[in-house]
Amino acid sequence: CFMCNDPTHVIKDCKFYNDFMDKGWIKRGDQGKIYFKDGVFVPQAGVGEARKDKILEYAKNKGW
Repeated sequence: CFMCNDPTHVIKDCKFYNDFMDKGWIKRGDQGKIYFKDGVFVPQAGVGEARKDKILEYAKNKGW
């Protein structure tokens, strides 16, 4: 999974991805890329990181 790094599912089945979408924190762009609700591109995670953690940190900093 490109969101949480769990090898047992893909992003569309990820509980974190679906939760962030339901909360309105992220959205899919025209080409399938993921953006924050304020239009900022969600960067890919580095080695040993998960994209979900970047989203949680960004949302916390924004007060979402």
